[in-house]
Amino acid sequence: MFNELQLRLFVAELNALSEREKNSTVRKLIAAAEFAIASFGYLYFVGEPARA
Repeated sequence: MFNELQLRLFVAELNALSEREKNSTVRKLIAAAEFAIASFGYLYFVGEPARA
C-alpha cells in the first residue's frame, strides 16, 4: 500500500527510468499512481508473486 507521499517518490523513480525501460507495465503503474495522487487516495498491490 502506498500513500500519496510515497506515490510521489514512486512516480519520480519510475519516471527516472530510461525510455527503453518504460514498458507498458511501468507506464500503467505511473498512470495508476498519478490517478491515486490526484484522487487523494492510495495505491494497493494485492496478490501473490509470479512463480517461475
